Amino acid sequence: MVDVFDKNDVFEAQILPQVKKVKEICVEKGYSFFVTFAVRNSESGTEYRSECVSVPVKKADRIPVDEPAVAELRRLCVLNRIPFFMLASKLEEGEEDPANVAEVLTPDRIGCAVADNRIVKCLNVMNGFETVLHRQVFFMDDTVM
Repeated sequence: MVDVFDKNDVFEAQILPQVKKVKEICVEKGYSFFVTFAVRNSESGTEYRSECVSVPVKKADRIPVDEPAVAELRRLCVLNRIPFFMLASKLEEGEEDPANVAEVLTPDRIGCAVADNRIVKCLNVMNGFETVLHRQVFFMDDTVM
């Protein structure tokens, strides 16, 4: 059984303005940015709202997770029980591995059950798990028409 909720109004009024502040900081510091939020959930599925920005590779400061805008975003999500996944990533010139900063509030952390937990899937990919598309096996009849 999943929790049924609709947080779109809270997302629009409180979360989205804070996301825009975090995006501005990421652009200023040279980080690409992706964040997704579970905003609506029912037995039939989970609706996510996502924001992202891509910036050119350049030398820049690191965006700490204790940045006030990030801390406020997390506080608002905890307060409103909105699970989210945020990743800010920067690839320095001449480097092969990007510097990643992640902030996560998983559904189970706030006592929420969602139908489609993309947040855990995002964490798995970030931690090196490969994604595999669902494959459907077809059996062909060997009779010729």
